[in-house]
Amino acid sequence: MAKACNQLICAAEIVAISEASVVAERAGLDLAKLLNLLQGGYAGSVIMNDKTPKLVAHDYSVSAQAAFVHKDVSAYLDTARATGTRSVLGGPIANAAEQLIDAGLGEQDSAVFQKWIAERGTPKD
Repeated sequence: MAKACNQLICAAEIVAISEASVVAERAGLDLAKLLNLLQGGYAGSVIMNDKTPKLVAHDYSVSAQAAFVHKDVSAYLDTARATGTRSVLGGPIANAAEQLIDAGLGEQDSAVFQKWIAERGTPKD
């Protein structure tokens, strides 16, 4: 159960950093400077430190396959259900990972969420 909880937190952070990197670049920010700045604050983490070079370079060579996000979060959701807990983040993250896999990106590094998010188009609202 501890591993499942860890995996939800890691997956949420990977997706969040990937999405924020797309928004930041589209807003004209220097992504390397932004992520280095964030790394020194409350948002800083081992995952951010690990993924920053990949996100800045748009390098999706594999160190941890994106498909594992779906597998790991699905295991977390099983654990949540077993404890009678309704997950807030697990479902949307698993859904995003499934769509990323369906787009043929699952065998690339988990930083590829950046590319998948960037290619989704613009909001309809």
